[in-house]
Amino acid sequence: MPTGKRYFEALLSYWKGLPKNGRHVPSKASFNPMQVPKMLPYLYFGERITQFDIRLRLVGDELVEPVQMMVPSRNIYESIPRGDWDIIDQYYDRFCGTPCAGHLVRSLTFVGGLVHDIETVGLPLADEGGTPRYIVGLLDLHKNIEKSVTLQTGNVDVNKIQLLEYWDLGFGVPNVEETALAKKVTRNR
Repeated sequence: MPTGKRYFEALLSYWKGLPKNGRHVPSKASFNPMQVPKMLPYLYFGERITQFDIRLRLVGDELVEPVQMMVPSRNIYESIPRGDWDIIDQYYDRFCGTPCAGHLVRSLTFVGGLVHDIETVGLPLADEGGTPRYIVGLLDLHKNIEKSVTLQTGNVDVNKIQLLEYWDLGFGVPNVEETALAKKVTRNR
């Protein structure tokens, strides 16, 4: 996505303008992807089924092939090292519950050994009962040849979370000082 930052800001602006329920979260039904047409190729919708099970229900055209390589089952935890599952679970709990935006930057090795840098911004959406269990977001991904070579020549783990943070959407951001997540969060915006 050549203009990722601009698209992230546009998605945040659109989300802020949607009608909110009692928890300050717009409903999934109020989100109309056709209102953000330039973002469609990079947009995704996920549903939180249970702990450690977030299913990608819809992905934009530019994400179909990468998602098939990263998460064939469509459960995003399939692409996350098991040691980070609790941290990611806390991250989603907090940005859905506050509500705020979640911003994640990480590296991931695809089938065949190519490493990709991934940046995503996710936002909560509520079900019909008002529970924030859906996530809409944008995903920007690029091949990282340098990390691919490092992985292949040095057998070094490059699948790492570089940044996990929250962006305030007018309702504050979670306090993460006393959790395992604090070790991964570098700053609040």
